[in-house]
Amino acid sequence: MPNIEHLEKEIVRLAQAYYEGRPEVTDYEFDEMVELLRSVAPDSDVLKRTGWGYEVAEDMKLKHIYPVTGISIKFRTVEEFKKVGVMDTTYHITPKLDGGSVVLYYLKNSNTGEYHYDKAISRGDGTYGVDISETMRRLPSVPERLPGEYFTSTLVAIRGEIVIPCDNTIGISTFRNSAVGFSQLLDSSHLGDKELEQHLFIPYTLLPDVRNRSTTLTVFKSLGFITPNCMEMKGEEFVRFISEGSTDSLAKVRVGDKTYTCPIDGLVLVSDKGDMLAYKLDTDSLETEVVDIEWGMGRTGVYTPVLHVSDITFEDGSTVKRVTGNNISFLRENSIGIGSKIKVIKSGGIIPKVVEVLSKSDTINSPSVCNRCNSPLSEDVTLRCENVNCPGVAESQALFRLMEHCCPKFMSDSILSEFNSFLARQYNTEDLAKAYRLLIYSDNNILKNEKLSEARLALFSQYIANLRSAGSGMTYSVFLQLSNIPGLGETHSMTISNNLRTQGGNLENFLASPETYLDGTNSAVVQNVKKYSRNLIGLRDILHKCNLTYDIQSVSNSDLPKVCLTNLQGSPLTKKQIIDKGSHMYNFEDSVTPETSLVVYCKSGSSKMAKAEKLNIATMHVVDFIQSLS
Repeated sequence: MPNIEHLEKEIVRLAQAYYEGRPEVTDYEFDEMVELLRSVAPDSDVLKRTGWGYEVAEDMKLKHIYPVTGISIKFRTVEEFKKVGVMDTTYHITPKLDGGSVVLYYLKNSNTGEYHYDKAISRGDGTYGVDISETMRRLPSVPERLPGEYFTSTLVAIRGEIVIPCDNTIGISTFRNSAVGFSQLLDSSHLGDKELEQHLFIPYTLLPDVRNRSTTLTVFKSLGFITPNCMEMKGEEFVRFISEGSTDSLAKVRVGDKTYTCPIDGLVLVSDKGDMLAYKLDTDSLETEVVDIEWGMGRTGVYTPVLHVSDITFEDGSTVKRVTGNNISFLRENSIGIGSKIKVIKSGGIIPKVVEVLSKSDTINSPSVCNRCNSPLSEDVTLRCENVNCPGVAESQALFRLMEHCCPKFMSDSILSEFNSFLARQYNTEDLAKAYRLLIYSDNNILKNEKLSEARLALFSQYIANLRSAGSGMTYSVFLQLSNIPGLGETHSMTISNNLRTQGGNLENFLASPETYLDGTNSAVVQNVKKYSRNLIGLRDILHKCNLTYDIQSVSNSDLPKVCLTNLQGSPLTKKQIIDKGSHMYNFEDSVTPETSLVVYCKSGSSKMAKAEKLNIATMHVVDFIQSLS
């Protein structure tokens, strides 16, 4: 019997991640968790909530006029459909678009009889959503006015989906995540016309829905909206339809003289009575072979396997070379090793995972001793270093806290694992540059050596701002608090920081005699500092290994060094070179200078800004900037 409270919390947490565009599990895995909860706690409040408990931030939310509900009856196979569907009933079948759900509201003008665009709200939790009125107003696919001949009420609510076509022309491969991000974007002023044209609003129902689906879509098409394909067939015809795998045609939409393929994750069936069913497409899986297994240590000393596989490319254009191996018991129980042929799925931009083993192998090359402290590793369900003083554990924990400090919203264990896999090697120039890039861009969607499109500029700029904010605030007090030593909060950290500064001490002095710098006021904190000193040492070491340094001197914002504009050789850029760099805007590259620097070029605003003094170049030379962390 599963822990119901834990299961509910996990479903809510995963739903929040999904609707923020950073899914952690596949749709299939999430649905399995929901069905498990339904089987053990059918009356759970979580099952009754749209979005499974997704919450909207207080300062962003706006209440929907009509409830925005989801489809509760879902199926994946013909056998399941025969249990929930009716064979002789006619269904109106449309694609289940994979994007961000939005409701547009139009108000009637009593003088002209027309309906004028009023506002737009993302689905949110079904009661409250994010007010994205100005963002949606800019889309070419959203009419500003609607003729009044089709409606009688004073307000019209149109529900639809923001999608980015699979064959878009702006270089976006993470279709759903990017669409969800847009559907919660308060300000889209940084987006150009080309980006806006590739964000399509496709309506599929009115709220409340008073017409059948086919009639509703006909009205939408007459109003100038982009509409999805719709087919009518009885239940027995639908069984043949999905058995033949003929769903591709429903993913096509016509925009002017162009036809686009939209990302879909299923089909929606609506009967003339209004009954709604959702057919969930099985996530595409691809076959590959395990060519190597890499073991990396996490925050708790557990060694996690990462499978290196022969390259496979999914329909979204992403190429996969690494697959999570979960833990050592997963590999042993499923006989997954070097040479194994496996099936892999990848949904929503998450880390790919194994769903089927086609051929077995017992060659897993697991380590027997810790690669950081040489202690023997223990094995049960996991492979673990039991040494409480292992520097690798302390560094992993310190790294997690550091990354939370820089980019808390986008922190994830998968990013930490990636970062650690770099740091577990020989710390050469290339790896450190990659590791530092991961620290800045802690989001799987933009960890690529490619130009960043304008659609990602806002997120990119926010990461830079987060890092700089963390840097300017990295006083010794912040450094101490990041150690996560019990009782060592802001007050004690400030006391220690001030005493170190006035007495000229350093970290080693503090660890040798913490009571001296704590004014002897708190024996419990002194004991905790001695007990968990490895936390501070681990944090210091991880800062050094990433070329992140700290100092005991506090500095004000006005004392922070000027941003150093450099080329890849570390030489200052001229104004002409800065303008030339505009042709490579939003491009970031790894430097190979001895100082292990990473140079980031970023130009914000309109591309029409041609004069150097109008360019906002957010460029940093890592060594110069990071040495300001004090």
